[in-house]
Amino acid sequence: MAGLRIFLISTVLPAVVPLVERLRELGHEPVAWLSARLPPERPPPPFPNANDEVAPAKLDVLLVTEKARIAPLVHAYAPDLAMCWGFPWKIALDALEAPRLGSINLHPGLLPRHRGPVPMAWALREGDPHFGLTWHRMDAELDTGPILAQATVPIEDDDCTIDEIAPKLLPAALDLLPGVLERVRAGDPGDPQRDEEATWAGHFGEDYAAIDLGRPARAVHDQVRAWRDRYRTSTH
Repeated sequence: MAGLRIFLISTVLPAVVPLVERLRELGHEPVAWLSARLPPERPPPPFPNANDEVAPAKLDVLLVTEKARIAPLVHAYAPDLAMCWGFPWKIALDALEAPRLGSINLHPGLLPRHRGPVPMAWALREGDPHFGLTWHRMDAELDTGPILAQATVPIEDDDCTIDEIAPKLLPAALDLLPGVLERVRAGDPGDPQRDEEATWAGHFGEDYAAIDLGRPARAVHDQVRAWRDRYRTSTH
């Protein structure tokens, strides 16, 4: 059976490189990597953005300055599937529906819990025992599409930065890919999310900024590392 032509959407270089490698191992063809050209006033991510020096070989690299330009580029490549993994903008429905089989996303939370831009930070804030990972179909809203596969990774006491957390999350997400792509190829719509169980993992406010050293040490520890994660991994 012929592999899928896959259009990648991401600003997360440490995810794109191993994702391309795994897709090729599975017999699929990543055809392009689209990233966002972030404005200079936005804090830079802790890794390089898309460019020819860092991109996997034989993969077109596209940098866009506004979301309206995404749909025409996806159409131009006529992919079977678009895959998103860490992107700062809400993608319009016409772009998501351009591929023959639609678009899917890797969300670092156990949907429908922790929809939104900083799910890992909220997992730390709420003292969760694990991080969640969800591959899901993409629709017009953020993180609301049907679920294709999920996994969890234990949260350790010394998980404080994305540099420590990512090496554990990445292989767990990639291990789900064969089953995810099999469901997509078969036209499986995925499992609908239960909206009544949804929570929102939005950016932290002033109510969580001040540290009260009178609280339990565990709560203070979680607050500090939640803020560190929030600044390093926000994608919306």
